[in-house]
Amino acid sequence: GAAAAITERHGGDVPADHAQLLALPGIGEYTAAAVASFAYGQRHAVLDTNVRRVLARAVTGVQYPPNATTAAERKLARALLPEEQASAARWAAASMELGALVCTARNESCHRCPIAA
Repeated sequence: GAAAAITERHGGDVPADHAQLLALPGIGEYTAAAVASFAYGQRHAVLDTNVRRVLARAVTGVQYPPNATTAAERKLARALLPEEQASAARWAAASMELGALVCTARNESCHRCPIAA
């Protein structure tokens, strides 16, 4: 799996490069972006269910996102990322937390939302 590949290919160090992360067995776009963003402070759109729900409700006006991540969602998420890497990593984490704690699937708390208009 990924752990063996990291040991064999990278001397036991988790790679910081997004493309190298994607090349690891079992690592998809979400995990590669999350590791690059959260572990290395890089500018990558981290699109989990929570972030997708926040973007759907706050930006596109749709209650729930499609079942699978779309190219349009990826493009939107990248466009909303701050340019500066550290700010982008904080944005990614904050978006996930917003979806997990306030903009939840079953109990949205729009009155508590810091981005509600």
